[in-house]
Amino acid sequence: MTSNPVRRSACILAALALAASVVLTGCQSTPPAGAAADPALAARAAEDPDKLVCKSEPVTGTRLTRKVCYTQQELDMARQNSREQVEEIKRQGNRPPGS
Repeated sequence: MTSNPVRRSACILAALALAASVVLTGCQSTPPAGAAADPALAARAAEDPDKLVCKSEPVTGTRLTRKVCYTQQELDMARQNSREQVEEIKRQGNRPPGS
């Protein structure tokens, strides 16, 4: 069975076009500038900031968990602080050591 070079080139170009369209579609999936960055965060903003939220956290060195409770405001502040720390680390990541 001999392959036609024109047909083979067409198949390669079609595969490349398909791959490019998938990549470009992924780039278009970012939210518009006016939209909230995190819909869950926007939904929580409307909630009562003094609402108590409890969850189970693992205890290091054991299989047991412990129940911890925080207000919604405390959880939101902790989440925001974590994001800010990550952004700061990203900004500092491009600096040479000792700067």
